[in-house]
Amino acid sequence: MATDTVLEWSGSDVDLTTVERQMSSLWKQLADRESNTCPVRTHVFNLVVFAGTKANARSICQSLSQLEDRQPSRAFILSGDRSEAGSTIDARVRLACPPGSGDRRARCFEQLTIDARGRAADHLDSVVVPLLMPEIRTYLWWPGQPPFGYKTFHRLLGFADQLVVDSAQFSSPGDGFADVARLSSGSQGVNDFQWARLASWRDIVAQFFDSASHRKYVENFQSLGLEFASGGGTPERQAATSGVLLMLGWAGRAFGWEPETTLEGLLTHDVELSVVQSNRLIPIHIHFENHGQQAAGKLMKLEITCAAPNAESAVFRAQRSDDLLNALISQTIGSEPALERVVPLNPRSDVELLVDELELTGHDPLYEGSVEYASKFAGRVMWMPA
Repeated sequence: MATDTVLEWSGSDVDLTTVERQMSSLWKQLADRESNTCPVRTHVFNLVVFAGTKANARSICQSLSQLEDRQPSRAFILSGDRSEAGSTIDARVRLACPPGSGDRRARCFEQLTIDARGRAADHLDSVVVPLLMPEIRTYLWWPGQPPFGYKTFHRLLGFADQLVVDSAQFSSPGDGFADVARLSSGSQGVNDFQWARLASWRDIVAQFFDSASHRKYVENFQSLGLEFASGGGTPERQAATSGVLLMLGWAGRAFGWEPETTLEGLLTHDVELSVVQSNRLIPIHIHFENHGQQAAGKLMKLEITCAAPNAESAVFRAQRSDDLLNALISQTIGSEPALERVVPLNPRSDVELLVDELELTGHDPLYEGSVEYASKFAGRVMWMPA
């Protein structure tokens, strides 16, 4: 069975000329090695990842190695330490070419790991820009919460076409969503792993009201309940808080809600919020239940109750299965027997999510509108001094 061809080079205290020369050398070595069919030098996009620390960089490199045969690209993994004296750059270049099959030649994946120290850590953009492949789009993936307002972030964002985040990792989801909402008013779009994770839940809620007989309930919510899995630590609380705000942001935009009470910090226990719809106050119950460590931080159940004028009351529910793969959907209208069905939730790994997000570019009005509402549900407002 054919295996990947992997060529590597690394150097300490190097300059950009050396890095470029070594990259060209690796391609020449590859061409010399593959005498019959030279792998195709194809790049779909540039991917720039700010890892922050060398430990994070190693973990991200392992994740990106799983993209090698799916999305040929030039990827940069950046780390830096401004506190060190001087100004040095260590670099590692990895050229990986999975074997071709049939008439398809191997498509190669370039990975450059840059560790900048001292003054160089303040100018990562000047390190990356000369090495970008021209005339293709550039994604900036920022694990954790992007530090809006900080020069390192904005210098890297300045040459990117698209920002990729995971709002489940935001240390302050309310502030993060407010920043994303402001950024979205500009030219760059934003892709969010957490938004993708909740896609099946949004579809479920939307389908509750698809039929003509159920549309009367859209403006007649009585309550909404969201249950998240408890357990874990701060990362799981961040994920749950982000999930609540994104779901409320989407629902608020879709159903014409305005927050009456807001969630201004991380969720740590059960809480009740409220929204206003057509001058009616609707309670939002957020509950935590232990479903095991594997489920911690995930949305496990939602329940909507409605009571339209001159119509029977309705209850719509979705409950995630114990294996986390599916949801049991039920709807009960008045005294009629509940109608039930099972739908797949299509959970994906972070690598699979990254693959999908790197195929999206431009603005997503639904996400951007939902994020703006999410920031309102987090108690954030846009203001200007008098």
